[in-house]
Parts: sequence; C-alpha cells; structure tokens
Amino acid sequence: MVSYTLNSKNNKGERMKLVSLIAIGMLFSASAMAGTKDDFIAEVKKQCGKDDGAAAALATGGRQGNVMKWKTCTSATVTVGDCTLTCTDSSSKIGG
Repeated sequence: MVSYTLNSKNNKGERMKLVSLIAIGMLFSASAMAGTKDDFIAEVKKQCGKDDGAAAALATGGRQGNVMKWKTCTSATVTVGDCTLTCTDSSSKIGG
C-alpha cells in the first residue's frame, strides 16, 4: 500500500511545487482583476466626475458587482449608484 501525504519528508519537493503553482495562480488572477477594476475606476472618474474615493467605493467586485456589470456591458449604459456609464468598449458587449 502506498501512502501519499504532503507532510512526509520525501514529498517536500512536491509540496513546494504545489505551493508555487497555487501562488502563481493567485498572482495572475489578482492582477487580471486589478486591471479591470482600475479601468472601471478611471471610467467612473471620467464619465461621472467622481473623485478617487467615490469611484473606488463604486468598484464592487464579485459576479454581480459593478465592475462586472460594466465589463460585460449587457446594455448601452450601466447604472452604478448615482452614476450612469456609457459602454465604450464594443468588444465587451454581450447583449447590447
């Protein structure tokens, strides 16, 4: 019977590989979302005249957050709070 545990001295290299892969994956996913969030904040500042703090407060994440609503652009405009953004990137439009 073969036993595989990540705590074994023999598997130290395997554990390091696994940790490294997880860290790299987290780095790439965080940086991808950061660019989109930064773009959203810039658009809120440009189109709605908000300052950095107010624009950042509108930048909610998640599948149903404001950043995703703006990124997917399911209509010609997206309303976030008291701000209505016009979708300018036609390649990101899904339904509109």
